[in-house]
Amino acid sequence: MTPTISPAPGVRLADRYELVSLIATGGMAQVWQATDTVLGRPVAAKILHPHLATDRGFLVRFRREAVAAARLSHPGIVSIYDTVTQPGLEVIVMELVDGQTLRGQLDSQGVMSVAQAVDLGMQVADALSNAHAAGIVHRDIKPSNILMCRDDRIMVTDFGIAKAGEDTDLTVTGTLLGTAKYLSPEQVRGDASDPRSDLYALGIVLYEVLTGRPPFKADTDAATALARLQKPAPRIRHINPELPQAFDDLIARLMSREPADRPDRASDVRVALSGMRFEPVATAAHDQTMVVADPVYIPPTMEDDDEDHEVEMDDFIRSERSWMVPALALVLVATALIVVGALFSGNGLADSVLDRSDDAPDNNASPEQPDDTVSLTPVDVIVDPTLAGATAIDPEGDGEERNDTAAFAIDGNEDTYWRTERYRSADFGNLKSGVGLVINLGGSARVNGVMLDTRSEGWSVEIYIGDDFGGVPGTWGDPAAAGRDLRDTANFDIDEVVGSQMLIWVTNPGTSDDADDNGEPDNRFELTAVQVS
Repeated sequence: MTPTISPAPGVRLADRYELVSLIATGGMAQVWQATDTVLGRPVAAKILHPHLATDRGFLVRFRREAVAAARLSHPGIVSIYDTVTQPGLEVIVMELVDGQTLRGQLDSQGVMSVAQAVDLGMQVADALSNAHAAGIVHRDIKPSNILMCRDDRIMVTDFGIAKAGEDTDLTVTGTLLGTAKYLSPEQVRGDASDPRSDLYALGIVLYEVLTGRPPFKADTDAATALARLQKPAPRIRHINPELPQAFDDLIARLMSREPADRPDRASDVRVALSGMRFEPVATAAHDQTMVVADPVYIPPTMEDDDEDHEVEMDDFIRSERSWMVPALALVLVATALIVVGALFSGNGLADSVLDRSDDAPDNNASPEQPDDTVSLTPVDVIVDPTLAGATAIDPEGDGEERNDTAAFAIDGNEDTYWRTERYRSADFGNLKSGVGLVINLGGSARVNGVMLDTRSEGWSVEIYIGDDFGGVPGTWGDPAAAGRDLRDTANFDIDEVVGSQMLIWVTNPGTSDDADDNGEPDNRFELTAVQVS
């Protein structure tokens, strides 16, 4: 039996990440400063506590959400670089930057000025907008998940990871390890979360940084969470009348008990905040005042995958003191009024399983036929391959891989293409083995060859022929053809394999013709055309 590895200075994970020092211990993990010995850079290694590292169900969710969050590329989001699995250890390797958590800053410096709070809100809303556009809801926005960088950037960490623990009981002696102060009412009720749940939590955070206290506080976490179901939060101007009315109105709207009463999008919050400017006033009672101007639109840093930018991080952030804990881990004590059911969020794959044609004509010769009649043996009807449809799959990730453009790979138009999402490394950062495109061959077909026309170089692929690719890698049998370190157009000879579907499984996306604004490689695979013979 392989011995379990215990975290300690000098221990090397995956023969690459050498632990340096323990930064903090939270409810779900230890956070270590480590060195990436391959790239020679500091990183943060979050090591799950042993009881979670051995929970198979939790690990499936944990890795799935880590893969989803790793797709995010935004200057306000802490990047996920890699995951590591070793005996007794499950690790997520993240960006490390010099700074402190908002929680630490509030504890040491107290409340913020209105101008500082507006800047905080705009930067967090911008990060949330980027994540929401990628289909990721944070679910655990709170001061310990917001990082204050020394270069004045504000970053959000643990995107997507909160969802992994939704179905895990993480209470201790009846007290929530997660912060009940920031839960939205729908999370307390056990309803589904959506982007507006993150906006509610952002409103709570802004309330606290301006007043020095959250709007709801009771003797227990359960009572604190339930309080928001029973009454609205007090207005911030009731606590500090000197705060601007415009900011008070926006925060009250963010903290509306019903999601429909909140702003629909984080980008709307960012635009609203951008319309607030500050001017000094010559009074002892006020050091600043707010003037509401016409909103100034600030374009998002990354509208979608086609326009995202790789941002070079010159500094590294020290991860927060308390690692996030799932927001839906709410368990009431014996006298509680509400039972919060844990929510499972599955990302099902839309399997495209085609009917195989097994009907054959009755070609057996009758006994009464003349002797010169040839007797035929029944055979399956095999049709010529026809590219009848395409579906992008990501079985080890979020289920899809730009499925909205999958049909462009087989539409016969060389100006359109299927392009994967962007990845930080050509090997998918060891987060998964690949992504794929399943092509409907229009019935049971005999495939002799495949041509792939791409706009990429350095890519690798495996081609499978079969009837059902709804499973995961390892369940599809052997590939009919494969190639590595390819570029532009590639032809594959196949030994007459029969099936109704073809899977193009990309194991290395390579580098597309496009690059970001900084001239950095764009690790995305672009498939312009597919031909089957």
